[in-house]
Amino acid sequence: MDELLSLPTLIVLDEAYIEFADENLGANLSRIKEVPTRENLIVLRTFSKWAGLAGLRIGYGAFPLWLMPTLWKSKQPYNINVAASIAAQVSLENIEQLKKVVELLKTERERLFKS
Repeated sequence: MDELLSLPTLIVLDEAYIEFADENLGANLSRIKEVPTRENLIVLRTFSKWAGLAGLRIGYGAFPLWLMPTLWKSKQPYNINVAASIAAQVSLENIEQLKKVVELLKTERERLFKS
């Protein structure tokens, strides 16, 4: 990844499944904290997979500051609905329960791979 980030191009990293990568919902592996110091890194995250909110189409991204004025020009005025917003908030308030669900899904994934 560091080699990619050394290139003079914008790198978009989709972390849609990162919560399934380790015990701490992917926090140990995510590159999102690097965005403020990397001029060419965008990290995208979603609630679709780990929080089970696929139908609500809610997620977020971390972008370099220089890119924000361009993004704001193309942003829709009401791009998420109230149900999606509330569901995401409730998910974040219930992290421990969602950790259990993710661990169960990981266990089932392993069982499926073994069969």
